[in-house]
Amino acid sequence: MVRDELYYNLLMLACAQKLYIFCGMANPEIILLGGAPGSGKSTIGKRVVKKNFPEGVRHLAIGDLKRDIVAGKVPSAYAEMLQQREHPDRKTGAAPSEAMTGIMEEFILARPGGLTIVDGFPRYMDRVKPFQESMQRIGAEVLALVTVEVPEVVLIERLTDRPTRPGQKIQDPLERLADHRDNIVPTLEALAVDYEHHELDGTLPIDFNADYLGRIYTYHRF
Repeated sequence: MVRDELYYNLLMLACAQKLYIFCGMANPEIILLGGAPGSGKSTIGKRVVKKNFPEGVRHLAIGDLKRDIVAGKVPSAYAEMLQQREHPDRKTGAAPSEAMTGIMEEFILARPGGLTIVDGFPRYMDRVKPFQESMQRIGAEVLALVTVEVPEVVLIERLTDRPTRPGQKIQDPLERLADHRDNIVPTLEALAVDYEHHELDGTLPIDFNADYLGRIYTYHRF
């Protein structure tokens, strides 16, 4: 049953891509948003959506989407696969790459026109190739990689004061930042080779950074 659902889902994705091309519809546009835990990247992404510039922009926090699917709050053809552990040695990011890229595609193609800010994905080096193959498969254009930079002393202070989220795999602030340095930073560096890289100062006001991200979109779009 699950395999039938996955086959149907992949078939719909392929048909959607051909329909966009055939009808001359705009392909999905993507900005990757990265940064350390506590950098404020998700808050910036949500603020861009609140400002609605560019019009219709959506923010995909991949970790939040995964948790909602696993909890049964959001339907997905990949719900069962998400609970498998392809990487049992990891405290985070253990789910199969196929499932993670699959739920990303579902989100993007549910409303493919306009900009989607993809927050926190790909997180690990072994996710980069599946991500790029996914972008090609759905005809999406990655406009830029934007990282939010914050001094580590500020990150530690923010994470110490922040309540722990339900289901959070790593709770200690220093351990979370070590995971970021060891895994996420090399991934972001690899992505910066393929996509134009911009930096935001995460110590500046949220509205300033949200507006600046909007200007980055305008620069690459027009």
